[in-house]
Amino acid sequence: MVIIRMGKYVLEAKVIAGSNVCQKVYIARLSLTLSHKRIPFKFQQRKFPLVVSTKAISHGQLYVVMSRVISRKGLKILVHGDRG
Repeated sequence: MVIIRMGKYVLEAKVIAGSNVCQKVYIARLSLTLSHKRIPFKFQQRKFPLVVSTKAISHGQLYVVMSRVISRKGLKILVHGDRG
């Protein structure tokens, strides 16, 4: 998939391989809340369920970079295709 539009709560992507080529899909941002009886507060985390599909970056680097972006205006991703 290729992300074609980024919203605050939803990503719009276009399928580029497989049986659903050229179809648009929408990926919702998830809110996860963790709590424990020993802690008097809850941890809340919001993120898009994305997985890096290339080995060009070492494990975890893209996740760390994207998690530090404060707004979607501050995020730009460039994907290069094979040059073979």
